Amino acid sequence: MVLHFYVNIVHFSYLTLRAIAFHPSQPLFASGGDDTLIKVWSLETNKCVFTLKGHTDYIRTLEFHPVEPWLLSASDDNTARVWNWQSRSRIADLVGHAYYVMCARFHPDPTQLLVATASLDMSVRVWDIKHVKGSHLKTNLQRVVQQVLTLPLAIVTKHTEGQGHTNGVNWVCWHPDDHKVLCSAADDGSVKIWRYSGSDVKTLVPVSTLHGHTGNVSCALFTHRNTIISGGEDGRIRFYEAKKRVFIDQKRISGRVWVIAEHPTRNIVAAGHDGGFFTFNTHRERPAYEVAPDGHTVHYVHHNKLCKQDLLSPTATTSGSEHVVCTLGKRVAGQNAFGKGKMVIYPKGMSSSTGAGAPFPLSLSYHDGADQTFDVYYSAESSDAGIPSLSPVLHVTRSLSAYLATPSTVTTLLRDPRLSPEQRQASEKTVTIAGGCRRLLEGPPGHVMCVYDNRIDLVHTQHAEAGVEAVPVHSCRVPFTARRVAWRPDYKRVAVMSKHSIHIMDETLKTVSVSRQQVRIKGGFWCSASGEREAGGALPKKDLDPASRTLFVYCTLTHVKYILPRRGDTMTTQEDGCFTAINRPIYPVALLGSRFWYID
Repeated sequence: MVLHFYVNIVHFSYLTLRAIAFHPSQPLFASGGDDTLIKVWSLETNKCVFTLKGHTDYIRTLEFHPVEPWLLSASDDNTARVWNWQSRSRIADLVGHAYYVMCARFHPDPTQLLVATASLDMSVRVWDIKHVKGSHLKTNLQRVVQQVLTLPLAIVTKHTEGQGHTNGVNWVCWHPDDHKVLCSAADDGSVKIWRYSGSDVKTLVPVSTLHGHTGNVSCALFTHRNTIISGGEDGRIRFYEAKKRVFIDQKRISGRVWVIAEHPTRNIVAAGHDGGFFTFNTHRERPAYEVAPDGHTVHYVHHNKLCKQDLLSPTATTSGSEHVVCTLGKRVAGQNAFGKGKMVIYPKGMSSSTGAGAPFPLSLSYHDGADQTFDVYYSAESSDAGIPSLSPVLHVTRSLSAYLATPSTVTTLLRDPRLSPEQRQASEKTVTIAGGCRRLLEGPPGHVMCVYDNRIDLVHTQHAEAGVEAVPVHSCRVPFTARRVAWRPDYKRVAVMSKHSIHIMDETLKTVSVSRQQVRIKGGFWCSASGEREAGGALPKKDLDPASRTLFVYCTLTHVKYILPRRGDTMTTQEDGCFTAINRPIYPVALLGSRFWYID
């Protein structure tokens, strides 16, 4: 289900539309189709600004150059063409294919003036267009002749050809990081990986072939997360590990897949098929991290390493200053999950010791899409792995953890490294709660928040009697499902976050203020009004009562914002504000002085 989007209907042509391209920085987009025309439109007015004529058959793909004022087109007239959209002229024809050119792509490095094309003549070609940039018409007479004859400034025939497919090639794309690598998709049912050498002797050689589709392969692309995704007319979307070229898994849909595209900055992949389109993620976006009570020591997981960074360190920068605490065990998807046994999964949550030094004992929660488990690390060398759970594990005291074993039971266990595995298992205690619990969230020491579809219960895990349903210390009904919480260090206020709202509550779970957003909320923290994240422990008496001494800083998909609660308990006593706009998802960590720290 897609929410919070706006659609403008633009009438392009009475004929089939086959290609759309958006300019990366200008409010423009281009369209092309069976009428052989390229139309450039204004995003602001949704009106056609001008039309480029020159192709004599269907237009298959379009792409804007990221730096130059160029537009690249591929057509069934056996050519790819380069246009200057500023001067509204055709500046180069790439001539040499013997059949339809199905796809054309600029090199991802703007300084490398290369174009890759795929054709139904079974070839992939790389064209050198660097001389196009410096060419120009010198006289008015030449310009007049050019316009009358509708000829391009350059006829490009110099290319490097790659042979290997046994049927027409539908798609080609460059690797986003290794700019000498390409992949192609063809009607022979395969995806090929190519390596291009731009030395004196230029070569384009297939180095690997990926099989598995049972029909024509329409498209393939490299993602930014070391994955190759392909789609075909067999209704399959297949995933491969890019470095080892190993098949991971596949998804099937009821219809032919025609195109796959990745968002340039967000973790979103879109696939177009006979019935429309859908979007999906290739990896978990939210990192596993935790900020120590001192407010400036951060532990987080980077790939399979547990890292630590002190934000107050003189060497603290945006990268390169982290300290690797230990290497974590490698986890792969389970037998019931997508990518079973092959796809590496990373932790979705972290719960560690309350100290700022070594984070042990440490709990890491995993979710492979089907099952949830967690690992407990008592040290860098000692751990209990693969404990099943319905919700991420929490620490309720320095040595006691709690997790949701069933929708009606919470299990607590000691995380004392001095105990043997048998003693730790014997220390487990089952707390019965009301059925239907969706997840557990952090509470004050000794407590957990049990989240239901329409309410939240605060339960004391240590005072509950075995075999008797625990009576909530506090409970409140809410019109949302809570996703995460952030307690103020004095536990007098808590920010309860859902997908699109933040409810500031007091210690009895009474709502004192609400902030609603149109986009997703990614997370937040409490800090002092002077711009310092609050340390743990008791606050001075003058700060305990007035909520105005602290503010809640949070991030949405598009902005960094804050909530400043005021004195009183009415729903109107708050101030909302915005620090800055952002263009990618970030996860807030701390506000120290004038520096805002986040993880992306």
